Amino acid sequence: MNRTILNIAAAVVLLTLAGCASSQSGRHDVGRSDRGHAQAADVLRGEVGCALCIYHMPGVGECVLAAKVGEQVMLVEGVGIDDLGDAHDPQTGLCNVSRKATIEGRIEGDRLVATRITPQP
Repeated sequence: MNRTILNIAAAVVLLTLAGCASSQSGRHDVGRSDRGHAQAADVLRGEVGCALCIYHMPGVGECVLAAKVGEQVMLVEGVGIDDLGDAHDPQTGLCNVSRKATIEGRIEGDRLVATRITPQP
């Protein structure tokens, strides 16, 4: 219960700090649903990048997607790093830069189960 309240409070703070306006141009939505069923998801603001190259997460040996929400960095399930473009592009690749993003999903322990990630321009 306390963890849920903390997650909701963190989402409210991030939404307030990041602002509610977002540009529709250059938008790259990627979504996955679990076996095609609709599932309830929180809308979180944070950033996404490579778990290995950007966040240097212990125990990660390859380029996979991670998200940072508040101060917590988590591996992402449901959306892959290459689903958001070429991970190794020198200018925009998530192995080279982190990007602010709107994330639909839920935090489950030390992982973020995402249904949609929308990187901001």
